[in-house]
Amino acid sequence: MADTENSAIAVVGLGCRVPGADGPEALWELLDGLRDEISRVPESREVLHGAVTSEGSAGADGPASAGAEWGGFLEDLASWDPHFFGISQTEAAVMDPQQALALEVSWRALEYAGITQADLLGSRTGVFFGQATHDHAMLLGGADPRAAQGPYTNPGLSHAITANRLSYLWDLRGPSLTVDTACSSSLVAVHLAARSLRSGECDMAIAGGVNALLSPVPQLGAAGLTALAADGRCRTFDASGQGYVRAEGGGAVVLRRLEDAVAAGDRVHAVIRGSGVNQDGRTNGLTAPSGRSQTELIVDSLRRAGVASGEELGYVELHGTGTPLGDPIEARALSAALNRVLGEERPPLPVGSVKANIGHLEAAAGVLGLIKTALVLRHGVVPGNPHLREVNPRIDLEGSGLRMSATRTELPKEISAAAVSSFGFGGTNASVVLARAPRRTPRVRSGARAGSLPVLLPLSARAPESLAAYARAWAEKVRVLESWDEVRQLARAAVTHRTLFEWRTGVVAHDKEELLRRLEEIAEGRRRPTRASRGAGSLGFVYSGHGSQWEGMGRELLRSCPAFAARVREADAVLAPMLGWSPLAALEQAAPVELDDIRVAQPLIFTVQLALTAQLADLGIEPDAVVGHSMGELSAAVVAGRLGLETACRVLRARNDAVEAARGTGGMAVVEASADETAEILRGLGTSVTVAADNSPRSCVVSGSSEALSSVLAEFERLGREARRVKVDYPSHGPLMEAPAEELGRLLGHLEAGKRRQGPAFYSSVHGRPYDDELDSRYWQDNLTHPVRVREAVSAMAGNGVTHLLEISPHPVLLVALRECLEAFGEGTVALHTGHRDTRESAQLREVEAALFEHAFWHGTEPDETTRGWAEHLPVHPFLRTRVYEPPAQAQARAEEARPRLTEASFQPGTFLAGLPLREQGKSHTVAGEPAVSATEMAATALWAARRAGLDGANVVRDLELIRRLPAEDGVERQLVLHRSGDGSRPARSAAVSFHFGRAGQWVRAASCTVDGQPPPPPTAPATAERKLSRPPGTSRTLADVLDEALPAVAEALLAGRPDATELDRFAVSGIGALHVAADPGTADAVVAEGRLRESQGNPLMDITLVSTTGTMLVHVQRLALTRLAESGAHPVVDEESASADRSATGGALARRLLSTASEGERYRELSAWLRAALEDVLPNRLHTAAEPDEVPFVDMGLDSLMGVELRNRLEKELGLRMSATLVWAHPTIRALASALLRRLGPAADPSPSSGQGASPEASAEGPDGPSRAEGSALQQLLAELDGSPPGGNHGQHH
Repeated sequence: MADTENSAIAVVGLGCRVPGADGPEALWELLDGLRDEISRVPESREVLHGAVTSEGSAGADGPASAGAEWGGFLEDLASWDPHFFGISQTEAAVMDPQQALALEVSWRALEYAGITQADLLGSRTGVFFGQATHDHAMLLGGADPRAAQGPYTNPGLSHAITANRLSYLWDLRGPSLTVDTACSSSLVAVHLAARSLRSGECDMAIAGGVNALLSPVPQLGAAGLTALAADGRCRTFDASGQGYVRAEGGGAVVLRRLEDAVAAGDRVHAVIRGSGVNQDGRTNGLTAPSGRSQTELIVDSLRRAGVASGEELGYVELHGTGTPLGDPIEARALSAALNRVLGEERPPLPVGSVKANIGHLEAAAGVLGLIKTALVLRHGVVPGNPHLREVNPRIDLEGSGLRMSATRTELPKEISAAAVSSFGFGGTNASVVLARAPRRTPRVRSGARAGSLPVLLPLSARAPESLAAYARAWAEKVRVLESWDEVRQLARAAVTHRTLFEWRTGVVAHDKEELLRRLEEIAEGRRRPTRASRGAGSLGFVYSGHGSQWEGMGRELLRSCPAFAARVREADAVLAPMLGWSPLAALEQAAPVELDDIRVAQPLIFTVQLALTAQLADLGIEPDAVVGHSMGELSAAVVAGRLGLETACRVLRARNDAVEAARGTGGMAVVEASADETAEILRGLGTSVTVAADNSPRSCVVSGSSEALSSVLAEFERLGREARRVKVDYPSHGPLMEAPAEELGRLLGHLEAGKRRQGPAFYSSVHGRPYDDELDSRYWQDNLTHPVRVREAVSAMAGNGVTHLLEISPHPVLLVALRECLEAFGEGTVALHTGHRDTRESAQLREVEAALFEHAFWHGTEPDETTRGWAEHLPVHPFLRTRVYEPPAQAQARAEEARPRLTEASFQPGTFLAGLPLREQGKSHTVAGEPAVSATEMAATALWAARRAGLDGANVVRDLELIRRLPAEDGVERQLVLHRSGDGSRPARSAAVSFHFGRAGQWVRAASCTVDGQPPPPPTAPATAERKLSRPPGTSRTLADVLDEALPAVAEALLAGRPDATELDRFAVSGIGALHVAADPGTADAVVAEGRLRESQGNPLMDITLVSTTGTMLVHVQRLALTRLAESGAHPVVDEESASADRSATGGALARRLLSTASEGERYRELSAWLRAALEDVLPNRLHTAAEPDEVPFVDMGLDSLMGVELRNRLEKELGLRMSATLVWAHPTIRALASALLRRLGPAADPSPSSGQGASPEASAEGPDGPSRAEGSALQQLLAELDGSPPGGNHGQHH
């Protein structure tokens, strides 16, 4: 790093969102088209619009608010995409929109630079942002103060957080600060960023500024300064100029030291040669400019930049507010500076101001001027001023040596620099001098991908809807590209210069028409994306054995793939002298080959397998583990570094020579049965045929003499099982191969075969496990005589974390077997293949790349100068803008509505508490004649709390279990407790929620559920009842309001159709299986509620769907369970004491074993072992943890809310206990859960729950005699339920 004060800084990324333009290209079109994007204040800005229109515009001289009704406005500032940035809707709703703008324009600048999120994480990147106005805080302060309560308010208001949020979001470790010098803020930010880069404080910087027009206070204040143009036009340097027009938007640039950018091959858009900041000091007024200070600053900046002649400097972007006095002062100051530095004989200098097109963006004005100036240098054109008719008479353009034109001006070729000025109304001035980007001489990358392969376009996005929009953007881009080679280059750039998100689709195409067709399928939803696994899986290569050969294999790849061809030549150089014929010539079909001859087929398969591996490595795809099937073990051994190429070729040649003696002595066959079942059948037949290969749980291979094999095949056919011969004439992998194996040992003699070295793990199909011993002659003899234990080897790979298997062969022969092996390991495992005789080889390889990309195993290639040059032309990730900010009137109404206040427990991060006030509409709900909080209100509140606690996308309440009535009487304290999953290092995906009420100084739990986010399933059966509900005009309804009206109406209609036609008030809701909210039904004018009725143990079970009048699903309720009230009217809750009287009778075998065991240690070992086995089944990737799994948190194992419920269900069945859906969150490890369950199960002699300090939280809070007798505060008791500690104990003992 050149640590000098004036070293050059490269501008490598540009991003902006301003009135009329979203991005640098759109901004240039706006400027070059002389467009004016100023408009009147839109009506949607209720407060601002109301204030400026009520002021009127009467009076001869105009009122004090003249010009306040105009501005430069973004199309929909209230809408943005918080989900993209990992921000919940709740947090977004209280964030200053300027923070959202900073996120958006910074991301766009990074995309423009081709910088991915992976490049940023943990980097020494600084953030410097300008922000000056407080409109959002002013609006919030004018609303009900209760609306400001919450954990996100202060961060949402803070200017510091505007910069800090970017650093937090992308884990940036450089300086992070927000600058407020009023209108010069963002250019001062650029200056500070450049200084930080030069000093070595950071290696990259994001600098910019934002502004938003929300409150009337600054707008009317600017009018009060008589700074605003009454006609709403910023007429820079024009005689009719009356002032400026305020505008909103944002801009950002990405900066690096020039030498670093050039070394990395970055596309440089401009170079900062010099910059400076100074202050006016005392002038004739606080907001009055100083021409002397402006001159001094510009002189200093030009000299720092080394600009010494008028032929170098081609343009200056003025502050140019269009005020009658400000413009003349700036013109004289600039002229004086130019005369001092460049001399008075210099050519006239073009000047301009972006404010004439889009207004004054205040804190963001300077960076927008810089972006415009960088574009001027790139295009070599100065856009005209759209409002210049007659120059301000106070400005002597000719005498000043300045030039301003109403039309575009071409810059001379020799021009190399331009400058930007920005002046704060408090006197802080900034100036930046830019130079043209250095000429690039692209280096040709050696070993570049072959141009004849099909194109792979990797698309990824935050959400499926984003991916569809992204595909549309790509289709638009592809249509305007002139050549297929341009498409190829752009697709290659997309691999390395776009952040890889979880929703993915790999598109393979041979030409433009095919690519457009496939993009259209994605855009229209006809091809669904894959969600890449977030887990840390790994990739295994499986080298299949004999049978994958076909005529023409490898020929296309020899022509199109350099890495493939090079490896074939390497193998040929070793094999050809040994074999007496050339595998290369055979693959090229320069000579006829007999593929049925193993001495020909197997060397060719071996060669192609190694060449495929080399080609995959060239594409960035390498294995973590390898295994081979029969002769395929040789390829696996070479790839794992366990055998050298020459040694492996010698083994292959000797193996084929040894097998030659056995040819004609027998054969092999594939049968439809597991190896164990087949062995049993063979024993029953008393045959000499043996199992030769254990391929999968459903198939295996047998070998033996031809006659015996025929009898065995006949038996399998008689059993109705598939059975077919393999096309070989020797009985490999069985006792008949002993003699050939002895010959092989003799031929090999001593074999140089080392132990495991650096490389992928080697799994042996001889031993069915990882194998680190020497692959000596004895090993290869066993390879001939022992059964192939590939199922065991593959299962061992999967058990050790290999989630994706790739069969390396010209044609798949093991693919079905591999998929059958992986079935036991769940949906997270995948098997793929590299080739197929009916598919073009190049296309199949690309499809492999695409599939591995979709499953997060292929991340493209390293960037180079060519890809970096294309980065700015790539389509950008679409933002799915949704309305985040409510109009103040609506926000006020919602604030006035009774609503819980959620608070995070400071000493228990992730745990939230809220009191539960009742809605007026909810006070009429009763159960057995007693006031009660309805199940639907609890579900709606659980959703609200989860979203408020930061669970982004929460839309599903699951397993809402009503244990007892939640009283709704006045004076009863009600409490919600929420525990968010995860440890805070990544976004939470689920939450456990419970509802409690106070009684006798203690908390009693009434209900529990979990909350997460998943798409709602379609209804599985037609509706049998339907009701239409309309919203009265002028009213608003909450989710709970709609549910409380809709569900009883449909339930009543469904019950009316039952034979007993029982009235609804004779039932109580005992639970809801799942409640999915796809859209807020409270905003719909009318809702149609459809219901379906089922039975469960004699009680009604209902599925109810709420749809809009257009048929759009709004809410889907599954398994709404009703329980008949007892004649006494009591709530139908299980009496815990009576239910636990005989656990051994009601529970399963586990309960009986535990209750019959006296030793506490033995009881714990029994239960913990059962829990480990259950987790093996429940977890998607089974239980792969440390040596002490009992201490590992369930969250770290990958357990989510659904899996937790499944584990709870199994425990209920086995133990005969009724348990909460929050069970695993309350006791988050095997040890904690087992201990709590044993306490609750009780000793064999006394199964009732214990009390006092040793009681489980559930027993103490839910005992049949009412509240727990344990001492401690209500808060301690609530938290105890979540962390598994007894009330009054240490709340952190399990964490």
